[in-house]
Amino acid sequence: MGRPLASGLWPDAGWAIVRGGSLGGRAVEWGLNWLERRVWAAATALLLLCAILFSPGFFSLPPADRDEASFAQASRQMLESGDLIDIRLGEVARHKKPVGIYWLQAAVVALVGDRSDIAAYRLVSLLGAAGAVLLTRAIGAVLAGERAGLVAAVLLASCLMLGAEARLAKTDAMLLCMILASQWVLARAWMGRPVGWGGVLVFWGGLAFGTLIKGPIGPMVLGLTVVGLIAAGRQVRWLAVLRPFWGLAIWAALVLPWVLAITWITGGAFWSEALGQDLLAKVGAVQELHGAPPGSYALAFWVSFWPGSVFVLLAVPGVWALRRERAVWFCLAWAVPLWLVFEAAATKLVHYTLPGYPALAILAAIGLSASGQTGMPALTSGWRRIAVALVLAAPLVLLAWLGVEAVRRGGSGWYVLAGLTGGGFAVWGLWRALRGGALAAALACAVALSLAFALGTYPTLARVQAIWPSEAVALLVRGDAACAAGPAISVGYGEPSLLFALGSGVRFLDPEAAAVAMAGLARRGTCGVVIIEDRERGRFDLAARRADLLLREVGRAEGVNIGSGRQVGLAVLASR
Repeated sequence: MGRPLASGLWPDAGWAIVRGGSLGGRAVEWGLNWLERRVWAAATALLLLCAILFSPGFFSLPPADRDEASFAQASRQMLESGDLIDIRLGEVARHKKPVGIYWLQAAVVALVGDRSDIAAYRLVSLLGAAGAVLLTRAIGAVLAGERAGLVAAVLLASCLMLGAEARLAKTDAMLLCMILASQWVLARAWMGRPVGWGGVLVFWGGLAFGTLIKGPIGPMVLGLTVVGLIAAGRQVRWLAVLRPFWGLAIWAALVLPWVLAITWITGGAFWSEALGQDLLAKVGAVQELHGAPPGSYALAFWVSFWPGSVFVLLAVPGVWALRRERAVWFCLAWAVPLWLVFEAAATKLVHYTLPGYPALAILAAIGLSASGQTGMPALTSGWRRIAVALVLAAPLVLLAWLGVEAVRRGGSGWYVLAGLTGGGFAVWGLWRALRGGALAAALACAVALSLAFALGTYPTLARVQAIWPSEAVALLVRGDAACAAGPAISVGYGEPSLLFALGSGVRFLDPEAAAVAMAGLARRGTCGVVIIEDRERGRFDLAARRADLLLREVGRAEGVNIGSGRQVGLAVLASR
């Protein structure tokens, strides 16, 4: 059945820092050793690290189309309506994901008190991402010791994908947290650690809340892991500590009330759309142009897990050397089947494989610990140097491209310049540390590199007005004193960010219906505004003339609709 990971795999002296020992390297190593012996201090340090890495752009980025704006707006309408069962986006039902994320966002926003601030809705994702980092440390500690857990948690916190999800008010960060809560208990069972009733509640509770957040994805990840471990260990007795009979009862008690309620209210329409049109359709066909060939996730990983992907690359020999260890089996049973399933699906989005990232972070920590006994695999061979250089350079090239695009679209490139400067120093330090086999110093430089990238990217994106047309429209509407509080109609532009910016009262109509509605407002003496996408302007003007409708132009907004990727021009007209 494989062996437990040797307790002495992480030497008491820790990693070598910089051969010969620099003051900074000794300080990093001392800090890791100190945190390794103090669980609560390590948790506090990791939370502080998350706060630092995830803060750039958290409050300044406008609502992003389409997913974030849709989730946030639906949660706001849940607060406004008081309906905690059926999910609405504007005037239509939103039957894509279960209710869990909307409950969480609505609860947090109710406590914060500002329904119009997108950052309030993002707090759920921030908490989920921070929880995922802490749980990665806990799982790594169970599998391979406190040092491995700490290193894996730092790698996950630093990775670009988790940083992006922590800033978006959607499902994936909190789903990851729920999955990891269950995986922590499963890891304890696999390694023969006590579980108890508390662990049973955590395992099945995490599974239930994961189901309420994103349907079958959480159960699929856990199920694939269990199947892989059964195949590896050739026995199932170790699963008895999870008390499946009582556990399923706990899961049903938490999930079935809403399932039955939404089935009754919608007459089963929720499931035909959520499962048939959303989930299963993504498996068999490309949706919304999000298609890519098999192997795309493996290629994207080197950027999406950056800079931790460098450590994964260097850990491969160590993982191979420890391939018979139970800890390695657990991580492989977790990551590999999940990865293969998503590679086989027709619709691909880069964040789909996020639930496998903690397993790869723990594998990297385990593999590097094996190298620590004989010396970390320093960058002595040509192929290692080339591979590491390519992995390190790719995101910085993307950051430079972002700076050029920001300036071209009327924004500022100063944040990008600052990020590239800081990133250059961090890369230099990381390269020196890797060449000297100095893992702890390399880890510190990777954190600095991740922070430099975040500082260069997110504040820049927040300030490029051309990619936030809904914000520009909202400014025009609010700036019109006569009609700022009146009804709003949108023609040809139906992005959920406009709903969030102007409120759930926005109506999305075709040109003829919009002209009739605006004429009706004019007859009642009510001032209203209409937002018209350029492609529909001709039809609307013709309908307005037929309705004898006179309007004045408040202004125009032009930019890129990031929900569809195409250029848009929007005219804002108001009643005279």
